[in-house]
Amino acid sequence: MTLSIRRDILSWAIAVIQPATISDIYNFLTSVLKDKDAMPSRDAIVIEVLALIELNDIARVSQKPTRYSITAKGNNRLNKRLRHLRDRMRLFLLKNAYRGSLKQPSAIFDEETNDVSSFIRKAVEIKDAQRPNSSLVADQTAVWSLVSEQFSIGPNEVADGVPLIPTFYSFDANYFDGELRSVVDLSEAIGISIRLITSIVKNKQKHYRTFPVIKKSGGERVIDAPRTFLKVIQRWLSDFLLNKLPVHDFCFSYKKGQSIRHNAQIHVGKKFVLNIDVKDFFGSITKKMIFTALIENGFENKLAKIVSELCTYNDRLPQGAPSSPILSNSILYKMDCFLTEQGVLFDYNYSRYADDITISSNDRLTMELGRETIFRCLNESGFDINDGKTRVAATNSRQIVTGLVVNKKVQPTRAYRRKVRAMFDHAKKNPGSFTDRYNVLTGCFYYLASFGCISHSKINEYENTLSLLKELAKR
Repeated sequence: MTLSIRRDILSWAIAVIQPATISDIYNFLTSVLKDKDAMPSRDAIVIEVLALIELNDIARVSQKPTRYSITAKGNNRLNKRLRHLRDRMRLFLLKNAYRGSLKQPSAIFDEETNDVSSFIRKAVEIKDAQRPNSSLVADQTAVWSLVSEQFSIGPNEVADGVPLIPTFYSFDANYFDGELRSVVDLSEAIGISIRLITSIVKNKQKHYRTFPVIKKSGGERVIDAPRTFLKVIQRWLSDFLLNKLPVHDFCFSYKKGQSIRHNAQIHVGKKFVLNIDVKDFFGSITKKMIFTALIENGFENKLAKIVSELCTYNDRLPQGAPSSPILSNSILYKMDCFLTEQGVLFDYNYSRYADDITISSNDRLTMELGRETIFRCLNESGFDINDGKTRVAATNSRQIVTGLVVNKKVQPTRAYRRKVRAMFDHAKKNPGSFTDRYNVLTGCFYYLASFGCISHSKINEYENTLSLLKELAKR
């Protein structure tokens, strides 16, 4: 009995797990095939793969090992249901791979779709003269042979002068002539359909959920959180394209290995410290500002346009999108450079942590000049200043930078240290009431210990309290 496979189903399988070897494709189809006896041989798959290459529906993207990816033409040949299913499976795999919790296909289906199994039985069939109704289903025994490699996401160090190009994508750089240029290139690099990207851009309101959160200082902050499809795409853009955008050395926000402590450290021991807060930081960054920044950093016009569309909502940078932090840092890169140069010229230290700008100096007149310069730069760049959070602190008062005291050394505020001490005292006296707060107390302990704010005797006391809470939590 000779078994063959429908070419559109083979293209669909490649599109889900691309770039894929013949073994990857075979294992994937075997994992989701309801009737194992209906599975065509590897040789039959090779014959059909070669035929798809001739049709330019798929392309050979590497030689050692030989791997294949679907082309834009091949993607367009998929019917609506197969294309929708491919996009759905691939994006949920990307999401789970990013979290480090890859799931079986059935788990992905169960998470978001109730009728996927029945849908696949209708949409996907294996061709066989004696088994015309054999079908594919989501199977618990699914094996994704190279999925951890294929969907490994993360920025990589790149030498200066190297084009902005993803380091892990469905096609190699030569396929795009060394750089991405358009939405077509972007869709192929991510491995999703152009229709999905354009649909998201045209119907952004369907891909965001808006809700308020309470600020510590009172009032509400509006969060525009992207839903799964768009969130995964924004994360991919952040890790493979936007991470190459310039960010100033004295900008400490949203950078790996940097924290509020690094931001505060450079202002220790100064006579005067000035804090300036930018009002509605993300909301002040427009789509036009993002587009301009991308063009200035070498993005092709069409690519800059689609990326700025995918990363904005209501023509503004949404607070809640994974792409917003890195874009905000890049938008202010020129201003950071200018203000740092002014600091060297007029002898003050400059740093920025998101919307918190800080300068420090031993001369009050210098501080006034610095403040005027910053106000002017922010206004010219389209930002407003939160006057209620702008203040100058001298050495005879508490100098705070991003929540840390910097008068003589960097350390948490006295109020915070007292709060933690009180929590541990209560936990020691009533451990049964604090078992559900073990993680909170552990975090507070290590945070204070990193600043050397806990005496040796207290360290032993706090460690004993944490050990007791941990034991009680196990019971």
